[in-house]
Order: sequence, then C-alpha cells, then structure tokens
Amino acid sequence: MTTITINDKEYDSDNFTEEQVSMFNEARMNADEAGRAEYISKLHNQRSQAVLQQLVDSLNTDQDQGEMEV
Repeated sequence: MTTITINDKEYDSDNFTEEQVSMFNEARMNADEAGRAEYISKLHNQRSQAVLQQLVDSLNTDQDQGEMEV
C-alpha cells in the first residue's frame, strides 16, 4: 500500500483509477518542472549579479588607472 498525502489528507494510491494515476503523475511532473525552473531562475540571477559585479570592478579599475596616469 502506497499512501499519498494531498492537502493534509492521506490516500491509498493502490486504489487510484488510471485517470487518477495520470492526474497524480501530471501534478508531480508539474511540481518537478516548477522546481527546476525556480532553480534555473536563481542560477541565472546569481550569474547576472556576478557578471555585473565584474563589470563594476572593471570599470572602477579602469577609472582608478586613468586617475593615476594624470
């Protein structure tokens, strides 16, 4: 017996119809994809911040070198 909890209520998945199994699998797949999308979004945001910081550091270094040459 496999027990699945949905909205704090337990269900015996052995008694699911084919349609219910299909709905459960789709819901699980959607949750997995949403998690993956959230991970990718965070990854891209962190990379964007890192590249922008590199740009700022580069611009500040160029500006500091320009001031030294004067």
